[in-house]
Amino acid sequence: LSEDTIQILNFPRAITEEALSTTAIEQAQALLERIKSFPESRPLHVSILAFPSADTTLIDSVQDQLKELFVSQGLMIGDFHPKHSGPGLHNPDFQPMRAPVPMLVLREMVRQDLVFLSDRRRYSDERIQRLTVSYNQMFPERRVTPRSTEEAPL
Repeated sequence: LSEDTIQILNFPRAITEEALSTTAIEQAQALLERIKSFPESRPLHVSILAFPSADTTLIDSVQDQLKELFVSQGLMIGDFHPKHSGPGLHNPDFQPMRAPVPMLVLREMVRQDLVFLSDRRRYSDERIQRLTVSYNQMFPERRVTPRSTEEAPL
């Protein structure tokens, strides 16, 4: 890994929801610029935004608010923190989103992200529809419909 592909930023002070959201959007724009500067054979780019003083509900809220915007730009945004209880994809006892420090992780979207965009336990049918439209724009060769997302091969 190099600083061209992974960036870790630490925001040690308390932060408001508006400031957290603005920071995430600014970092997404910077990430998109870094992605554009690499050829097609580039590695996956990631930005880790650590907010040790942030309340975990704030992290969850900002991630939820920005999800559709980020997906429409070809990015994924994940929320990680000590209280996260989201289950693993294949093992409900595994909690991959649990982390010692509250953070948002931004990365390029990949074809396999479809499963995260079609989680009926987490999203309404309307939101799945909107996320699926963005997915289809990013990966037109794998066009899916919201009804088929559960069965779509990864």
